Amino acid sequence: MALPDANVLGSGSWPRVGKLEMTWTSTHPNHPDNGRTYRPAVPATIAPLSYRPDPATATLLDEATHQMARFDERHGRHAATMLRAESIASSRIEGIIASTEDVAAAELGIDTGLPAAAVVDDVNATEHSLGDADGFSSQTILDSHRLLMAHADPRHPRGAWRTQAVWIGGHSPVGAHFVPPHATWIEEVLPDLDAYLRRIDQPALVHAAIAHAQFETIHPFTDGNGRTGRALTQALFRRAGVTEHLAVPISAGLTRHTDDYYRALTAYRHGDVEPILQVTAEAALTAVHHGHELVREIEQITADWAGRISARRDAAVWAVLDLLALHPVLTPGLLQDRLGLEPRRQARAMGPLEDAGIITAHEQHRRDRSWRAHELLAAADTYLLRAAQRFG
Repeated sequence: MALPDANVLGSGSWPRVGKLEMTWTSTHPNHPDNGRTYRPAVPATIAPLSYRPDPATATLLDEATHQMARFDERHGRHAATMLRAESIASSRIEGIIASTEDVAAAELGIDTGLPAAAVVDDVNATEHSLGDADGFSSQTILDSHRLLMAHADPRHPRGAWRTQAVWIGGHSPVGAHFVPPHATWIEEVLPDLDAYLRRIDQPALVHAAIAHAQFETIHPFTDGNGRTGRALTQALFRRAGVTEHLAVPISAGLTRHTDDYYRALTAYRHGDVEPILQVTAEAALTAVHHGHELVREIEQITADWAGRISARRDAAVWAVLDLLALHPVLTPGLLQDRLGLEPRRQARAMGPLEDAGIITAHEQHRRDRSWRAHELLAAADTYLLRAAQRFG
């Protein structure tokens, strides 16, 4: 089915999404909406377009860009903590709820449930997107989606464009809140998205926010579009040089502005770009503000730990403390891999930390032994709550 033309200016200076009337036929022959009409979206061609924000929005975007770059420069050491927070928050937007403790344990191969495993898949997908930031393309998106869906319902194809209709809201595309493009159009619209992703002449947050909104409009997968699209955003920040070391947990800020985020995507489809730029910048500023607080709290906790320990400066316990600041769940395997500590030396290092109340030993099964720094885990969960909390 050929893709019809779109590109009609919307309420702003950006083309709105077109609509084409089609007839719905469900796979269920007795579906009550069979034979009724629906209107899938026809994405505009955006590759050659540039957008100039309103002055107030441009100021907000400049401030967010500056604060993100400063945050990345100052706190790159905490990349694992921030990536974990980003993936937990991005998953929460989709209703996948897991604690920092469960996710940190699942990262090390400990079974803490399906939600935590799904968040770890998001970590892996985002890491892949960041690693391929310079050559980011639709192939990167496919590969990231494959990683993201590792523990998903197998009925949803992994790393493959959808071949069926999807819709948002309602029991069928008839009367749905939004119906993404017909599946046969996806491969026709992706080259335009690829071309826009390759642009290097746009301000970083403008480029990333528009690319994300266009991706969400295309909605190329049956599931995982939101999380994949937010990983795309992180990759574009990295390629533009806004970040170099870590993923700024913008999704943590979006959990405060979720309703605004969805309204902004709708506005984008009507040709109004300003709302998605504003919500992206505000989410970034929220994430950075509370991120600084989290790092300060981590530093305060670890400084307090140092005062509880009496050991020679060359003792392994100090290396373990440094590792805990970055990985608040430790396993024998991680201690061996990162610090070269064999089991006897592990026991000598972990004993004083347990005695001081810094870590707690966990052992669900013999092969699942771990130590957990609950003060740090609580601080990370508090960060996510603060970022999501609305005032007034």
